[in-house]
Amino acid sequence: MRTHIIIGALAFSVIALPSVALADDPRDPEMQSEQAVALDRAKVRQLNLDMLAQVSARDAGYAAAWKQYEEAKANEAQHAEAYRIRMAAYKQEQSRYAADRESYEQAMADWRRDVAACRAGDRSACQ
Repeated sequence: MRTHIIIGALAFSVIALPSVALADDPRDPEMQSEQAVALDRAKVRQLNLDMLAQVSARDAGYAAAWKQYEEAKANEAQHAEAYRIRMAAYKQEQSRYAADRESYEQAMADWRRDVAACRAGDRSACQ
């Protein structure tokens, strides 16, 4: 069991060591020439420009999403106001309908009473 751990650690070291050795070392003799330094700067500049493009695209996406969110909130407020207005009109129409219905029911009751009186012989109710 202990040997497996040691072998695993050794295998990990062997895999990780080359990646550490490939890192740029400013004291590396190959990096002492002007051409190598200029090439390194160009690569770093290109990496920075690529990252700037990625970040700019990401931020533009965030800005568009926030704009859509703000528009949706504004539309929600407008819809809420329109709903409140429609609801008030609906309630007013319901009240008017109830008053009209009550007036109709009263008129029908009066008419039925007059018809009954007319049939009973009251000639003044027949007119």
